[in-house]
Amino acid sequence: MSQQQELSPRAQRRLEKRLREALPPYDGPEAASPPLRWVRRFTPLGIGRRRVVVRIGGGRLQIVRTPRFGGERVVAEGALAEFHGAAPSRGGRGLHLWHGDRLFRLTGRSTARHEGGGSDSWTLGDDPVSAVIAVVLLPFLLVYLLWLLIGSYTAMVRSERENAATTLRWLRPVLGAPLPGRAYRPPLPGRWPALGRWLVRLAVLGAIAAGAVLAIR
Repeated sequence: MSQQQELSPRAQRRLEKRLREALPPYDGPEAASPPLRWVRRFTPLGIGRRRVVVRIGGGRLQIVRTPRFGGERVVAEGALAEFHGAAPSRGGRGLHLWHGDRLFRLTGRSTARHEGGGSDSWTLGDDPVSAVIAVVLLPFLLVYLLWLLIGSYTAMVRSERENAATTLRWLRPVLGAPLPGRAYRPPLPGRWPALGRWLVRLAVLGAIAAGAVLAIR
């Protein structure tokens, strides 16, 4: 029995969808990954992540910083055989990429676009009737705002995972093998470390808020 026949219908549809997805070329001026971020050291609030893109040309791979302002800068460059160990990380939102003995932690940068409706329907005037309507509708407006925030966050996470997955599928066939006789640590699982990162972020935000309240008093 072939491997294709052993797949479930759902897995078969996923495989066909992936095969139809367009990938960047492996070489040439247009050979570039989707937008990524370079995660350096301890970044509890996302501070310190740098915008980067991975490019391949002439058998060489580059990790290039693409800041909002200023020119681009090459972070790492080498032959394709020098890069290895590409693996998903951060619950699928990022990837690990080794350049020799140096580890690059990358995450997908969201390219999602918010598609909200017009705001005219929520615009209230300054007359007394509108003020009463605003008070009555306030709980519903808060729920609507929360729904928009959740939707925006979900779209951002989905976009990050798609960009990280596309980069992995693009890189893995052309990377080299790890150096023999050396062990390279795999990415940590996404659940508990992700929870720990969120706890640290909440603790930092709580400390900032507490400091602001004490300063006001």
